[in-house]
Amino acid sequence: MTQPFHCPDFNMLLEHNNRDNITAGNNPATVLENTIDPSLEYIPRGLPFAGYESQNRHNQVPAPQTTDNHRPTAHEASRSMPAPPPVRNVPQSGNPRSQFLSGIPLHDYMFPQGGLINATVVDIIVIFPQWFRNPYILERFLNNGITANIQFVILDEYRHLGLTSVEQLERARDHLSDTYRKQMRKYLDSKWTKQTHRAPYGWNTQTMSIHDFKPESMVSGGPYEAPPSIPFKDLAIGLKKLPVGSDAGDLTRALDYAMQNYKLDEHGHPVDFVFPDDIHLILDAIGRTVVTAGNADVSIIIRYHNIIREHEAVRRKKLAEDRRQTADERRQQELAVEAANQSMNQDHEHQIPTQQSSLYGYGQMDWQVPQPAPQHYQSDGEYGGMSSTGMGFHPPRTYSQDAAAAVASRLTSYGTPQTTTSLPPIPSICVFSPSDDDTSQPPPQQSWQPQDPVAAQQQIEDWVAANKTFDLNGVPQCSMHPAMLLRECADRFAADDTSDIARAARWAVALGDSDVLEWTVGDAEMIVGLLDAAANGFEGFI
Repeated sequence: MTQPFHCPDFNMLLEHNNRDNITAGNNPATVLENTIDPSLEYIPRGLPFAGYESQNRHNQVPAPQTTDNHRPTAHEASRSMPAPPPVRNVPQSGNPRSQFLSGIPLHDYMFPQGGLINATVVDIIVIFPQWFRNPYILERFLNNGITANIQFVILDEYRHLGLTSVEQLERARDHLSDTYRKQMRKYLDSKWTKQTHRAPYGWNTQTMSIHDFKPESMVSGGPYEAPPSIPFKDLAIGLKKLPVGSDAGDLTRALDYAMQNYKLDEHGHPVDFVFPDDIHLILDAIGRTVVTAGNADVSIIIRYHNIIREHEAVRRKKLAEDRRQTADERRQQELAVEAANQSMNQDHEHQIPTQQSSLYGYGQMDWQVPQPAPQHYQSDGEYGGMSSTGMGFHPPRTYSQDAAAAVASRLTSYGTPQTTTSLPPIPSICVFSPSDDDTSQPPPQQSWQPQDPVAAQQQIEDWVAANKTFDLNGVPQCSMHPAMLLRECADRFAADDTSDIARAARWAVALGDSDVLEWTVGDAEMIVGLLDAAANGFEGFI
């Protein structure tokens, strides 16, 4: 840890201090002044204090040597955190799950004799993350209701886990769950499951002391070698903060004190407290934790369970709100598209000829009033300023029409023969002639009934026949669907039928099957034009 560690106010620790029984008459003022009790000031480094036999004293770090009489303050002594100790006996694997917590030392220590060490479940999970593998700790956690999710939340609250993605978080939780299952099946029952686990009858949920903790290697019957002692403050490496309130037990309070204070060696030089050798030394000086119901594992686990449930409710509410907002935005986009389509349809609304009713002697029928034939004026291939290609409505081209577009465009180089149509006069029945006394007001609408309906109908048919333009662009040539294949409808026409659709159908049959194009009824106009061009000498496509 490279940054100074922020700890709780030390006065919070004094509320648990039993000055009469625990400190053996030590003056608490000496603790607040960052000095150790005079009876401890001259304890030789490497020699055990009376009543606190250490099994790790042969590994204690030599006291630093100084060249002057300057004695640093407690703040100066603990300003820089030591480098992490080397990782020992940590299993490495290619499985991403097993990498979680792999960089944290096992801390497989045995505590020296000297009294109870009441550690909360948060104490153990945060300061000794690897201890949950131990059968002793494993049974305690599971019997008190721990889950992998609760343990992960506690770890994430107090430690830097280095997890940056949702996938890594899921793998970390899965690792905790897998480890519980693996260890319980190893030490208790080969068919153990979390769902069927029950605490044994008479289990004491208030038990918190770890003074008799035994490393896993000793429980499994293997050889045990005590690891070297370490500076007490090294236990804070990797922490975001120290546990506070009901989460804090003797381990947290001892670590907090060791980070803010120091002890003196035999030469009077300040040195760090050592773990685990000095834990009873510190607890006797500051007082041990007075256990309350809030410190019990069950209370802490229930509290974190409620926190998780509240956070999950907030998360689900936010997720539902996000989904609703997304659905609303999608619906608004759909409505905007529908409105745009409706506006486009209104702008391009087709003009349908109006129908007028005319009464004949044999009843009422609807017929379309014929309009006068347009006046065609020849002017260099243009009609009223509009080119001949712009006259009439052309439906979208089919695939076969696009394929022949290049060929058809070449026909324009041969020119288009100019034709003149002689139209008969418009029947008098279709011409409106105002009276001599015409006024500005139009004459009233009156139903018209000719003297001879048969003659009138014949006049109309003669006029319509004389004014046909034979423009096939806007008028369907037959009742066949435009997508129907021409070669499939050729048998519908007689051999002497010279209509455009019949000619195109016979041409499609003569052409035979093609792997590239399929000629349809909608292509009849183009095919007839190409056939006519071929008849005039064009030797291109046809």
